[in-house]
Amino acid sequence: MPSRISEPLATTLRRGVPLLWVDLSGSALLGWGERHRLTARGPARFADLAAQFAALGVPPATRAFVTAAFADDSTADSVLIVPAVTGTWEDGELTVDGDIPAPSPAGGADELDLLPGSLTRAGFRHAVDAALGEIAARTVEKVVL
Repeated sequence: MPSRISEPLATTLRRGVPLLWVDLSGSALLGWGERHRLTARGPARFADLAAQFAALGVPPATRAFVTAAFADDSTADSVLIVPAVTGTWEDGELTVDGDIPAPSPAGGADELDLLPGSLTRAGFRHAVDAALGEIAARTVEKVVL
């Protein structure tokens, strides 16, 4: 049964060292620990990670965090992590599916404010369309937005 904790996101972020993904609404997906860590390199890194993930045989709703090397010839690993514990944070409530660390005391430094990007939703979609056009025209191979 999931646990629910009412707390600000800043407190949730002081619970160990979570992996974090925050969407435009301010809701967050978090992960603690590592159940599985997969790595791949080279031009087939995305397909390799997908095949390794499929081979794990995890349930369909399993969540994973991925960081991928930008260039095909990068010497850095692309990494997929299935956390040991996952949680969501939304509107002041953290919901977790396991045990997580207690929050550490607030530090003396200013805390990070997680804010939406500067593009509107329509502006981001326009940027994606423009990037796809540049890729189709072969003026660029990749774009980071």
